[in-house]
Amino acid sequence: SRALVSFNCNFYLPLSYVQENMKRAQQRNAVLDQKFYFRTNIQCCCEPVIAEMTINDIINGTGEFPGISNVLRAYIKHMPDLEFVTATRICSYLSLIQKRASGELLTTATWMRNFVKNHPLYEQDSVVSE
Repeated sequence: SRALVSFNCNFYLPLSYVQENMKRAQQRNAVLDQKFYFRTNIQCCCEPVIAEMTINDIINGTGEFPGISNVLRAYIKHMPDLEFVTATRICSYLSLIQKRASGELLTTATWMRNFVKNHPLYEQDSVVSE
């Protein structure tokens, strides 16, 4: 949160866009298959410029949008008081999020769904026994 405050990031969206994003987020595999409304001029307090973007675009960036992870990495790079161990840990978490957003790693929901679906005792009946 300090990074976002430091760079004066503004993620405000009209509520109608937030509601639509919530509907889209409930779809299976939404991280990879859906586009979400997102403000592209995050460092401006002016009228929002809103675009439909994938989670990968939002997290990892596009040619026109830097991506949240890159904003956070820039902040970490310019923090003189941040211990190396802490910076390394934060960067490893960012890397995990970036890989899930890009589809390189499965989301927890997809991993769990695959685990249950492929379990030898699961009978494809929506019942998970103990």
